[in-house]
Amino acid sequence: MADIVLEETFNNIKVVNEVMCPTIIMHGMEDKLVPYQDSIDLTMNGFKNSQTHLFLRDTMSHNRFEYGFDIIKPLEYFFSYHKIIESHLIKNPRKSSKGYVDPKIKYFSKTPGFKSNS
Repeated sequence: MADIVLEETFNNIKVVNEVMCPTIIMHGMEDKLVPYQDSIDLTMNGFKNSQTHLFLRDTMSHNRFEYGFDIIKPLEYFFSYHKIIESHLIKNPRKSSKGYVDPKIKYFSKTPGFKSNS
């Protein structure tokens, strides 16, 4: 019913086709607010200028997820695959007052779309 009343005002496909860097999408298959099919459609029809990784998590919902399995594992794979940071640093981050950071993180200039600040 909402589809009839509300017209899509944000063209996701058009916007994501402007993305030029590797992208990760994590979506719960038990999400009752946003159907996971939306992420499948977006991945299959969008991101024409970037490499996209879609992780569908079978027990994850919109607000309920297992942090290590649903979030950290896909991010570790994504960062390692694109050589964004060294994978061993993700497993043993140093905690600071600003969150998890490590001064030894090495960014790789060959990562598409990444610009180093150093």
